[in-house]
Amino acid sequence: AAGDGEQKEGGEGGGSAAALEQPLDFGELMAQKLADYFEGSRAWAFDAFDAWLADAAASGMFWLQGGAGSGKTAWTSKLVQRCGGTVAAMHFCRHADAQTADPRRMLHSLAAQLERSVAGFARGAAAGGETLEELFEVLLRAPLAAAPAPADGQRRVIVLDALDECESGGKNALLDLIARRFGKAGALPG
Repeated sequence: AAGDGEQKEGGEGGGSAAALEQPLDFGELMAQKLADYFEGSRAWAFDAFDAWLADAAASGMFWLQGGAGSGKTAWTSKLVQRCGGTVAAMHFCRHADAQTADPRRMLHSLAAQLERSVAGFARGAAAGGETLEELFEVLLRAPLAAAPAPADGQRRVIVLDALDECESGGKNALLDLIARRFGKAGALPG
């Protein structure tokens, strides 16, 4: 049974099965944000990210926080552009876009991107009826655990932007999932 009022797979916003197989395209949003990016700004954030990425003993999550309009999405767009193959998958939540604000659609999109960027990654089949937690397990956690480490030994990252914009009905199932799963040691393979 779904916990905390979370919707089951196949509910509103899930999209057709064929659509779920495809990653969402953030190219237009990134181009817009990169046009607004002031080159050389936020060097401290890039330095912090680079230090985190290089530290094998660091937490599995790098979290950048800032107020509304502070340029986090522009920074994130620049990070994705700058890091190339280090970014295995990305998602930009937008409160005004039902697909990008839907946590289930996000998990499917991330899995589709990981299939393209991570050797040996094969997402599990979602049967329908899964809670968000179960869907995370089937689409991301288990397939990542089964995939071999990158041949070059470098860490890969999944970039998530504007998680606060994925709220629905006064709840943020995505933030709740991240708190539950990424707060646990070994939630995702390193």
